[in-house]
Amino acid sequence: MMRSLLLKPFTKPVVFALALLPFGWLLYGALTQNLGPNPAEALIRSTGDWTLRALCVVLAVTPLRVITATPALARFRRMLGLFVYFYAVLHLLCYSWLDMAFVLGDIVRDIAKRPFILVGFAAVLLLTALAATSSTGSALPHNSTGAPTCASGSPDRSTASISIDTRPMSRVRTPATSTGVPSGACRG
Repeated sequence: MMRSLLLKPFTKPVVFALALLPFGWLLYGALTQNLGPNPAEALIRSTGDWTLRALCVVLAVTPLRVITATPALARFRRMLGLFVYFYAVLHLLCYSWLDMAFVLGDIVRDIAKRPFILVGFAAVLLLTALAATSSTGSALPHNSTGAPTCASGSPDRSTASISIDTRPMSRVRTPATSTGVPSGACRG
């Protein structure tokens, strides 16, 4: 039942809306001035907390998918990962704007003074690289067997060679005879 529910077309918009709820709550709190006596600190802490919570959810998707034998959970991993990036950038913007007034010198001094800010800044840089390469167009194209291909359309042996073939040796073809393309042909 759960597996078929996860494959329904409406589940992605529902997960999207659920992932936006913390942002909506923070926006509503800011607009109605219900963030407490220090709203800047509340926004900075809340966006940081929601970034970490979203990161934990994304990191739990694959183990949960394997443990529960529910491959449909993988459909949500990219979207949830982009929400981690969204909340991380929101956290960085709140810190830079509300705490440092976008004064680059003060931000650099603060990074040098407090190591946890350096860790957070490094994490945003890493998340930026992941977010930039998470689109469908940035993924390697795959052929009909699922093997990554290079620009010429032939299999890329640099990634395909790390897979483990569990078939009996009598059924395994060598890489040179399986496609007719010599190993390493795509490595420029």
